[in-house]
Amino acid sequence: MIDQSIEEVEPNIFSDIDLVFHLASISGEAVSLFAPSACFNRNVVAAHNLLLNSLRFGVKRIIFTSSMAVYGNRILPPFSEDDLCDPTDPYGLSKFTIEKLLQIYGEHGDLEWTILRPHNVYGPNMNLADPYRGVVSIFLNRLLRGKPPILYGGGNQLRAFTYVDDIVPCIVRAGFSKECNRQIVNLGSGKKTQLLDLAKILCELTGYTKEPIYLPPRPGEAKNAYTTTDKSERLLRFVDKTSLCDGLLLTLEWARKQEISNFNYGLMDMQLNLNGTLPTPWKDHIL
Repeated sequence: MIDQSIEEVEPNIFSDIDLVFHLASISGEAVSLFAPSACFNRNVVAAHNLLLNSLRFGVKRIIFTSSMAVYGNRILPPFSEDDLCDPTDPYGLSKFTIEKLLQIYGEHGDLEWTILRPHNVYGPNMNLADPYRGVVSIFLNRLLRGKPPILYGGGNQLRAFTYVDDIVPCIVRAGFSKECNRQIVNLGSGKKTQLLDLAKILCELTGYTKEPIYLPPRPGEAKNAYTTTDKSERLLRFVDKTSLCDGLLLTLEWARKQEISNFNYGLMDMQLNLNGTLPTPWKDHIL
């Protein structure tokens, strides 16, 4: 496992390696509109470095975890692997750019690749101090500090949350499956949940009784995002076996053992305000 930035990783790390799982990235659709440089450098530049060194040292296959953000917010879910990709934020564009780089080099060489597009994965070991990404971890951080969850818009956005333990075996299988070579596969639950309902479940699990805080919608955020599961079930034997309530309870049990601190706003450098549309919690650090 590479435990340093792949923007600057030493090329010889790739010697004697046949298979690379590329999971590292900086994520976040909405936040990338205001911090595009971090998104580009830590995603596209870093992945390009990884790809070049993989090709130079004869890596045979790369498994890349992309994102549902490549579909954008102009097509209606459930997203299918055959849908046209139309990213509407720098993060989605960065992931789609990496996908195309893999496909281009795969076409002109012997490199095998599989592109996985995870959808709203959650579970233990999330970054509970990240104020920008991961609605489950953000809700948990606030609730465990005695603060109400914050919902943007009416909270009726639909997402399909997938417990991490249901996803990991599929990522591993992709690395060793001939059927998955040069395939794009969505990875996520087909069970839709409104964000308001997610907040209610977590409030009940934590014993929090006050109402959520409602703020204006965030620019660029997809109204609804969830996926088809046919291809992941067929190629990767994906099974959505962990119910949302069970998965959230397991995540909460883990979170209660962690030191819950204030959010770390230094994780992203906000470069733009875009005519005053930078969400107030990010601008004023009030989460």
